[in-house]
Amino acid sequence: MRGASKAANTLPRGRKPFEHPRATRALLIGYAGFALLSATFFLWSEPYTGVFQYASVAFYIAAAAISLLVGLLLARGSGGLRRTVIGFEILLIPLQLATSVRSNVPLIGVVLSIAILVLLRPAFPKLSKQSRKFFLTLHVGLAVSWLGAATAMAVLSVTGLVTEVTNCATTPMPSCTYSTWRS
Repeated sequence: MRGASKAANTLPRGRKPFEHPRATRALLIGYAGFALLSATFFLWSEPYTGVFQYASVAFYIAAAAISLLVGLLLARGSGGLRRTVIGFEILLIPLQLATSVRSNVPLIGVVLSIAILVLLRPAFPKLSKQSRKFFLTLHVGLAVSWLGAATAMAVLSVTGLVTEVTNCATTPMPSCTYSTWRS
């Protein structure tokens, strides 16, 4: 009898149990409410105009609909939805950071998405040695180039601030503005 109950409680290899379904469902539904509030904020907010405003509104309405749908499906006990929710939340975090350029309101959504991910405890497969080397090289290269661009902007800004020559003081500023919005 003991062996039968132990075998029934084991999961297939590599699968983790879905430990906090109620808390995850509550956060998903809470995120849906937050996303609808954010959509109204973006719709009526002054600094957001044009394409950025409408793209942000459409993004948050879609995120609210998907979060609400997934949260309600989790209420039925759909265990196979875990990977979908993890992928959705991993996609949401950088998209929300992109909409937080002009306001800090979307950062609340980032915190909610991270909390949902923490509750789901995603497990990623181990990379091969070649893949690890590639991604480490890519990471170091991007970090160094980002630091190089930031250093160049700082040098140009300090040069513009401390120089007495009018032409030299105003010349670096367009390049700083260009590199800030393009990087």
